[in-house]
This record gives sequence, structure tokens and C-alpha cells, in this order.
Amino acid sequence: MQKGKCLIIKNDGIGDLILASGLIAGISDIFDGEVDLVTCARNKEIAENIYGLNKCFYVSRDGLRFQPLLRKLGVLSPVLRLDGEDRRVLEHLRKTRYECAVSLRRFIRQSSLILMARVRAERKYCAWQFPTNASFRDAERCSDGWIRYKGDLSTIHESVYYRDFLKRSLGSEIGLQPRLRCVDDLDKRPVPGVVGIGLSGHSCRWPVEHWVELLRSLQEKGYHLKLFGGGDVKGYAAAIAGKIGGCEDLVGKLSLADSLPHLAGLSAAICNDSGFAHLAGMIVPKCLIIMGGGTFRRFFPWPGARNQYIIYHALDCYDCTWECKYPEKICLSNIRASDVLGYFNRVMTGEEAERMFNLNPSEKSYHAAWRILPEEKACLKFQDQG
Repeated sequence: MQKGKCLIIKNDGIGDLILASGLIAGISDIFDGEVDLVTCARNKEIAENIYGLNKCFYVSRDGLRFQPLLRKLGVLSPVLRLDGEDRRVLEHLRKTRYECAVSLRRFIRQSSLILMARVRAERKYCAWQFPTNASFRDAERCSDGWIRYKGDLSTIHESVYYRDFLKRSLGSEIGLQPRLRCVDDLDKRPVPGVVGIGLSGHSCRWPVEHWVELLRSLQEKGYHLKLFGGGDVKGYAAAIAGKIGGCEDLVGKLSLADSLPHLAGLSAAICNDSGFAHLAGMIVPKCLIIMGGGTFRRFFPWPGARNQYIIYHALDCYDCTWECKYPEKICLSNIRASDVLGYFNRVMTGEEAERMFNLNPSEKSYHAAWRILPEEKACLKFQDQG
């Protein structure tokens, strides 16, 4: 047990927060519930269901950024015209005293650097290795004086990296399994033949025509399909549902609380790599995830998860952070509907199905963050242990 208050900064997407929920609850146990969280505003429903949090503060994901002109002069100061809530959170961090602050970001953004720089804490723990919308120079200057964990570059999965970081920083082993109150309280009664289709995600969308072909084939086999996704993918979902009919289209219609009973009744789910896939992974007996190469194996499959099945087409340009060098994302378009259907059939019929199914087994390795590593490390390659 540690004394004092702790602030956790995890201003990421919904899936990132779900994945880190068990680690955050474990930090709260270490600090006897004296833990606050700063996260993105759209994550409110998830944050309110994480065990052990005292207060939650919400900011925009990218509204917090450095002033461009001052940045050129070497001054890392946030922009002046901030959203009102962003400004209130920064003011709170300036006035409130914490024993320690923890940034759960390996691929760090300007917003996390600004939040950590502003908080008043005796100790500041960070674990960044790769800046995204900041430069290495900016991140190093901003985090000067923080206690920075420099983990093994060959550790690919985010939650494993954070577990090792927290053990080194806080001296305690914390379990990786995601934990949410709303899921633990859920009465799970999967109905045979009911399959959820997760259409969320922007960078990792599977082509519309592939979805149409797959969903038609599933309907022919007698499956009842429920389409899930946020309001931001309504057009994408409508383009799919409009070509096949007969699906229960729930896209853009459900809050987190509303979606849970539907998820509890699914026998399986087929998803893009998305926040919805993480939520489904906590509830649905069998989850098949169509995986591209942008953030390969950083988030799926979860360590130790027995209900997650990953299909992918390996390429030597994997781990590109979705900065694709091709006119289309061929890591996704090369995964055909027939590939997914065949794999799904094996998963559902009880045949022995590998947890990670590579459609291009000749490609065995990929670069780790190769676009953003410093030049002297850009040649590093790590074996795909799929």
C-alpha cells in the first residue's frame, strides 16, 4: 500500500481504456482508492465503470497541443484557445497536489505530455517510447525530470508493457485482465445463432464489399445478425446494411448501457480492431477480429484470452501506425470474405482453430514502429510469434 493521492493520465480511445481498466483498478488498490483519472470525454461511460476511482476528469484527445510558434522557439506551452473543460482540468492539475502521476502512454501524444507537465506531483512516472504527434526532441524535453521507464522494444502488447512499467515504478504486480463493473454485473445468456458485427473503427475498416459478401453468407447459414457501431460510422454501416437487408441495425442507436444486454445475448462477434471489439472481448464467448497491420498485436489478442481469434494477412510494412504507403490498405483488402467465413466456421463448429490465423505465412517478421523510431534504431525487426 502506498500513501497519498495518485493521478492516472490515460487520454486514449475507448478500446485503450477498456484494455487498461484492470491495471487502473490495480493502481487504485495500491493507493487505497485515492486515485483520480484523466481521460477523453467520449470515454465517460467506461471510466465511470472502472473499479476504485475517486474522481474522473475529461479532456479532448487532440485539443490539448503545443502552441506552434512557441514550439519553434523551444517553448512547450499549450495553445491559448482551449476548450472550457480542457482549461478547467489543467487548472485543477495546477492547483491539486498528488503524491505521484502516472502516464499510461507508450505511443505518447502532445496532450499527454501537456497534462503530465501541468500536474503537481512529487513523482511523475512515464513510459513513452514513441511520440506520435510530437517529436522525440519535444517528448524528451517535456519529460525531463520525470521517472521514465524504458522497456524492452521487443515487448509488443500494450498491456504487458504497462504491467512491466507499473511493477518497476510502483513495486507491485498488477493483473492484466480488463475489469468493468457493468460487465461483472451483466447476466450473460448467449443465444445460439445470434452474431454481432462490430463496424466501429476508422483506420482499420474492412472494405464494404467484403462485409456484404460475408454477411450474405452468414445469413444463408441461418445466423441472425446485429450490427453495432457508433454514430460516426452510420454511413459506412448503411452502405453495408442497404445491400443485404435482414440485419438488426443498431449502429449509432445505443449507449454503452443500452448495448450491454445485446452483447450478453450474442453467441459470437466478428469485428474490426476497435473499441467495440474490446468490449465484446469481455462478454461474448467467441470474438473473431479482422486485423490489419497498423498497430499489429499491440492490442489484440489479449494475453491469456481464450475467446479471441485473429485473422490477418501479414506484410513486411506492418506496424505502420496506419500511415499506408499503398492507395488502399491491402493488409485489410487482402483478407477475403471467404477467408473469414472459413475461419469463423472452424471457430464455431468446435474444430481446432489457431488463435491467430495468418493468411500469408511466408511473411514472418515486421518492423516495430519503423516509421517513427530514431534513425539508428529503424532497422530493428521483431519476429511475429503469432
